[in-house]
Amino acid sequence: MEDTELGIQEEFLEFDIERVKAELDERENQANIATDICVDINTMFSTALEQGQAYNTAVGETDGSEIFSQPVELRDKMNMFTINDEYLEDIADLKIPQFSLKIPHSLFDDGGFTLLTQNTLAEGFSLRDKDTEINFNSLDDDIVKVDIEGGKEAVPKASKLDKTNSQAFKEYFSNKPTETKLKICKDMIHKQLNRIDTVDSADLSRYIDRIVETLNSDQIAELETNITSYTDKIKKKILSMQAEFAEKQFSKLLEQGKIVCIPQYVLKEIISPLENTSSISKSLYTAEEGNMNNFEYRVITNIASLENVKWWHRNISRNEFCINGFINHYPDFIIMTTSGRIIVVETKGDYLENQDSRQKIKLGRTWQNHTDDKFRYYMVFDEKDLKIEGAYQFDEFMDIIREL
Repeated sequence: MEDTELGIQEEFLEFDIERVKAELDERENQANIATDICVDINTMFSTALEQGQAYNTAVGETDGSEIFSQPVELRDKMNMFTINDEYLEDIADLKIPQFSLKIPHSLFDDGGFTLLTQNTLAEGFSLRDKDTEINFNSLDDDIVKVDIEGGKEAVPKASKLDKTNSQAFKEYFSNKPTETKLKICKDMIHKQLNRIDTVDSADLSRYIDRIVETLNSDQIAELETNITSYTDKIKKKILSMQAEFAEKQFSKLLEQGKIVCIPQYVLKEIISPLENTSSISKSLYTAEEGNMNNFEYRVITNIASLENVKWWHRNISRNEFCINGFINHYPDFIIMTTSGRIIVVETKGDYLENQDSRQKIKLGRTWQNHTDDKFRYYMVFDEKDLKIEGAYQFDEFMDIIREL
């Protein structure tokens, strides 16, 4: 469940074509049709998305301190694993550094530190001066519906509307005046993207207007039947510009000494991964997260076999330790050697070498360089050599870690 972002195309849209058409017809006889239609359709988007997020939160993020906030009947069905007794002393005073923002002393505040967040780095970001260059080519036909299989307990599954219903909706929508259709489209896009809470709502609305103004007649026609695809493209553009802004802010504040890396994260007393394994020796907990691919399993089994490795832990993404900089990076493994060093490892199959990997390496090594010598960060590939500090081939990495 690694960082991210929820894409528009992953959202659930519950479409009963006949009901929607009937409601739209009824609303069309009333005032403010465009706003009403937008609210009606987007309520479907919002409700389905919120249900999906609530389900994912309840099922996928139930470990550590969150365990005891769960209902008793749910806790009884969860597998809970504690730290092995032989390692309790090792982690008693262990705090792993994270980036923190300095709070200056003032008349009303004694100062101190607060954990750095993405929202902090996004402060000051604006769309007013940003370009609207977006490639809207190769859009999918994104009119979709939701299937509920197996009754109320089942997870909603998104699927495209069948050809007949899809065509019916397109024809119905196409009969609206152009001005009304554009307003509906812009309102729907705004409704979806307004979930980005680091972007001002009015600023976003003006940006969407500027984008729509650049569309030619063919693109406008396509927009009317592919709203979610256009929304997804716009969202990716905004998040990309925001990420670039956040990285510059991070570097500036770090250079100014306003961001520091200090001991913050405490390993949880109890974890409850959905999948678990106890087959690998030297695990920190009585069982660890078992959802590992072949390369991850190979890396950690080899690490566990080293004489100088005391224990290892499979860091659970989005629930445990995060290198919190211009991106939130949840490394795969945390390892302690007999010399007391804490080694943070991210594994990558050779085929996963991309810009995301390079961003993680950059942040990981920045984190290492702002901690003391006790903490190290490595990204491990099978055979690929990126020739970047912090990225190593598997065999080369094993030669390094056995001496730490």
